[in-house]
Amino acid sequence: FSGQVTPKVKLVEYGVEFKRVMRSRLKLGIAEGWVKADGVLIYKASDLRVGLFKDEEPAAA
Repeated sequence: FSGQVTPKVKLVEYGVEFKRVMRSRLKLGIAEGWVKADGVLIYKASDLRVGLFKDEEPAAA
């Protein structure tokens, strides 16, 4: 961490950049992530892992 998101922050941005997606029975994504507060990078994360699932039902309108 090098900063915080406080009520004074006008703009919060975040990004996730997938480095790899494994497509076996369980789909797994491996990514890098970051958070910026008013354009200043305040947090980076490496080697994030997340299960990827397909929504079987359409969203209600």
